[in-house]
Amino acid sequence: MKKFQYKLEKLNLAYNSLKEMIEFGNTANISLEKFDEALRDSIIKKFEYTFDLSWKTIKAYLEEEGYEEITSPKKVLKQAFESNIINDEEGWSNMLEARNSTAHTYDEEKAIYYEDVIKNKYIKKLEELIKKLNEVK
Repeated sequence: MKKFQYKLEKLNLAYNSLKEMIEFGNTANISLEKFDEALRDSIIKKFEYTFDLSWKTIKAYLEEEGYEEITSPKKVLKQAFESNIINDEEGWSNMLEARNSTAHTYDEEKAIYYEDVIKNKYIKKLEELIKKLNEVK
């Protein structure tokens, strides 16, 4: 399949999903399947901006600690690990990969996978970070 066709297929899926969510708000009759999909999409979107806020908050903390040339999420996470702000560099790198993957493509199989990982792994890592950052503030 050519790149354009692949992109168009994904665009159609994303558009239809968005349209369904708009219609979801206009009706009281919704299937359990559609409710689950809406909840999954909401969890993923909230994860995306929570992750973004996390690394940007770490960056701000590091800047206050005197680190200046740290601009990318990867560099921020590496320094956060070295500074003992996070204790699982690989786990946070996986979160970055998940965030990038979910933000730039729509793939229902991936969405189902990431919903599970967010609920069972990533939420704990975010909680640990927030606890740590609240201790150092």
